[in-house]
Amino acid sequence: LESKVFYWKIANWDKLEKRATSEVFVCGGHNWRILVRPFGSSHKGVLSLFLECVDANEAPDDWRCTCKFVLAV
Repeated sequence: LESKVFYWKIANWDKLEKRATSEVFVCGGHNWRILVRPFGSSHKGVLSLFLECVDANEAPDDWRCTCKFVLAV
């Protein structure tokens, strides 16, 4: 198992659009990025954070990846 720590310092937080993504980083042989929606995803007034597999659209239909992760603000 591979362990990875990734830090993303967001400059100009108050100027973010509805959706922002971090730079891509590699862990476990897959490309990942953090997706942030500063105004929430489906609920207003909340911050939404997601771990997104960048290569998922090119993967076979039956592809799966299991990971443990922590997103902290």
